Amino acid sequence: MPSIDVTSAPDRFLTMSVDGYAPGRNRPGNCARWTYFAIGGVPNTTPLPSAIAAWENAPKQHRHPIIDGKTRIPRGMVIALGPTSGPRWAGDKNWMYGDVFTADGDGVGYDSGGPATDSLAGLGVIGRITIRQRIAQTGRPLLGFLSSYGGWNLTTKAQTFTPSPSKPTAQEETIMASQPVVYTDGKRYVGGDEVAGLFTFSNSKQLAAWNKNSPIVRKVDAGTIDKLARKANK
Repeated sequence: MPSIDVTSAPDRFLTMSVDGYAPGRNRPGNCARWTYFAIGGVPNTTPLPSAIAAWENAPKQHRHPIIDGKTRIPRGMVIALGPTSGPRWAGDKNWMYGDVFTADGDGVGYDSGGPATDSLAGLGVIGRITIRQRIAQTGRPLLGFLSSYGGWNLTTKAQTFTPSPSKPTAQEETIMASQPVVYTDGKRYVGGDEVAGLFTFSNSKQLAAWNKNSPIVRKVDAGTIDKLARKANK
């Protein structure tokens, strides 16, 4: 497998122009393609069909599934999230494809992050996001990080960095608090947000993991979820 130095991948993610899109913008839902260009793996003659395919097709030794509060993700590696347990809103066709973005080497554990497509700044806008924020934004479970992507072995120069504070800024708290809502009625576990729509958890274990990794989640009643559903499905 050929190797590629991805030290500059996070910076390239923010400044590159792909498919005619201006720097800092992306075609919505095309995280896998934008990440491929960010690592410098061009020309893209064998485009990845999806983010989840990148994880599943990477050699086992290049899939790093365990991320805890002490894990540091090397700069340029690819962070991967999996599919949700079902469509998040009526007509959602992207729920099964997962999500990927590049690590900038700052932060530890769920406070690691880097530039990502469709960031908190809006659909089609590239911006920095932490793993914790991405889980809250999309409802996708964390898979881990990849040191191989699209047939490339990812390498990086030695980095010295200071972890970011784990506490989000006031602006991040405002953005995040307006998004996910979750409730359980004892029979089903449903989440939703007014932007992305609705998604479901198949069991209480998934819900518990969501609550652990997304402390901003709050319980709401069925009436609130029904209102979100009507709004999301308009």
